[in-house]
Amino acid sequence: MRNPLNRQNGAVLIVSIVLLIVLSLIGLYLFNSSLLEMRMAGNTASSTVAFQRAEAARAYAENQMNTQANTLSQGTAYSCNTGYYARPGLNINGCTAINLANMKWDATDSLSVPNKSNQRYAVEYLGTDTVKKAYLGIETGNNTSQTMQVYVFRILSHGTQGNGKKVLQSIYTVRKSS
Repeated sequence: MRNPLNRQNGAVLIVSIVLLIVLSLIGLYLFNSSLLEMRMAGNTASSTVAFQRAEAARAYAENQMNTQANTLSQGTAYSCNTGYYARPGLNINGCTAINLANMKWDATDSLSVPNKSNQRYAVEYLGTDTVKKAYLGIETGNNTSQTMQVYVFRILSHGTQGNGKKVLQSIYTVRKSS
């Protein structure tokens, strides 16, 4: 007669195989999840670097606009070369309006920051404006501010890194020399 305690009939083998399959599926899920997280982290890093490059191009363009405003102050006409545009209606000789829908961000429609092919910018001259300037003394009555003339520019900057692309827009004013 057989001892009933020794009758296993392969149950341990079946339970082991089921556990192995379950653990394999959990491992496969965790592997796929970590791959997805790595891709997301890579895209975030590319996007962050692209933003920083667009920001650097914006800062460079603002510096260029200080020079452009100085030439405007001396009576020199606004120069519309590649990357420089004028607001529609300003009727500046040789200037066209910027076309954002068709911007390619290459040498045909924008400028590159020197030695940085992944940092580009374009500038649109919006004209002049009168803005309020805080009065530096004690103010009384209705005379709460003085005004000054400024040149107004719209700066578009573009940065890339891998698959990341960022476009920034800013309005930049430069004080008009009196």
